[in-house]
Amino acid sequence: MLKQSLCLSALMGILVGCQAPISTPYQPLKNNEGYVDRKVSENCYEIQVRGNYLTTYPTLVNHFNRRANELCKGNIHKITIVEEKTTSINDGQITGHVYVSTTVSSLPYVVGQVICKES
Repeated sequence: MLKQSLCLSALMGILVGCQAPISTPYQPLKNNEGYVDRKVSENCYEIQVRGNYLTTYPTLVNHFNRRANELCKGNIHKITIVEEKTTSINDGQITGHVYVSTTVSSLPYVVGQVICKES
């Protein structure tokens, strides 16, 4: 019985460690993925949302808008996206048995400001 329990625990550990990668969920910044914000003035916030290579631009914008609504408690006056970057794909070449990257890959992000209506 103890042997079966140990085998089952080991198998579960292996399965949990083999999860497929997913797009960045809506979350505070963790491991360079998620949102971070700072208060610029009384009713103005800067929001930055970072994703991984599976995160689409529309998903980042949705996360941005969701955080803006949370900060403004649904009373948004104006949203401005000031900077954005989509995922770039590496181009490269094979030289012998080595792959040489010719472009730098970057992860997608959105940066902007939200101005809340005065309460």
